[in-house]
Amino acid sequence: MKQVADSTYSLGTRGHNFYLVRDGDELTMVDAGCSKEWKHVMAGVESLGLGMEAISGVVATHAHSDHFGLATKAIDNGIEVNVHEDEETRATGRYAGRFSAEASDLPMFRVHTLKNFLPMLFRGVTTLEFPESVATFSDGDILDLPGRPKAIHTPGHTEGHVMFHLAQFGVLFTGDGLVTMDLLSAKP
Repeated sequence: MKQVADSTYSLGTRGHNFYLVRDGDELTMVDAGCSKEWKHVMAGVESLGLGMEAISGVVATHAHSDHFGLATKAIDNGIEVNVHEDEETRATGRYAGRFSAEASDLPMFRVHTLKNFLPMLFRGVTTLEFPESVATFSDGDILDLPGRPKAIHTPGHTEGHVMFHLAQFGVLFTGDGLVTMDLLSAKP
């Protein structure tokens, strides 16, 4: 885990990230990583001197497996998972369209692609268990969670993709709405 801003800590790998935001002794998890990353969440929470009960909720920018893989695990541990209302069908596995890109869509023959994809593969990016239900919010809602994340609906990557602005910390989580590294080539 690495501190990236005031009260904001990054988990994940070079190719994908999810975050813990600390507000006092409470945490909000922004995105839910890949399906095998629960131990990384537990280690991150413990390194802050807190227990798992400190996580008040998860807010997901969208429901792809590298941002939503731990959603069911979080719910099983009593943590509410929140998505934009337009993302609910994708989050619960009832989405009728193409869910996301697949590994076969990627140029796996490129070394740089493999360097970014393999760590996610080991962390469970190809596995996504859908929860039966999730909490939903709308554009402009300020969620009653640590850091008071404000949802900004930014459809395009998915219909319900959002960014979260945490004004008190001066942080904007963009999910996959703004990608600063080409995962398929060596270009920054």
